[in-house]
Amino acid sequence: MPAAGRMYAWCVFEWWGLIWNPASGNFIASLLSEARTGHIFLRSDLESVKDYIHIDDVAQGLLLIALNGQFNTYNLANGRNTTHREWVDWMVQHFRCSCSVELNAPVQYFPEIDVGRMEKEFGFRTRFPLDFCAVSIKEQSKGNI
Repeated sequence: MPAAGRMYAWCVFEWWGLIWNPASGNFIASLLSEARTGHIFLRSDLESVKDYIHIDDVAQGLLLIALNGQFNTYNLANGRNTTHREWVDWMVQHFRCSCSVELNAPVQYFPEIDVGRMEKEFGFRTRFPLDFCAVSIKEQSKGNI
């Protein structure tokens, strides 16, 4: 157990899971909203990449850090980038919608985040966002989210 009064710093990267309102500015919520209308209009290149972590994994990771953390700093992320193409392909398959991309849309690139400390210290592994997305959407449609 960490020493009494010990402080931690962690960096949580792009999370999703509870905010399904497209007005929130959350990329996934916006994609879901557009997919449900039948068409996604992407304002960034399909090859754009970013790390996404589900809020449930964030909560679990924060508990592990708070209760058992041995270091002062942790990266709390998925550790694997997901391209916009992967998100859009998933949405097109599950919602049977179409997609177009803004002409000369910028590529947004975020380097992969090293989550080795979380993996080594706690055996912490997050779920891949697209694997967890279907469960979250089902829960949302039942009114549980």
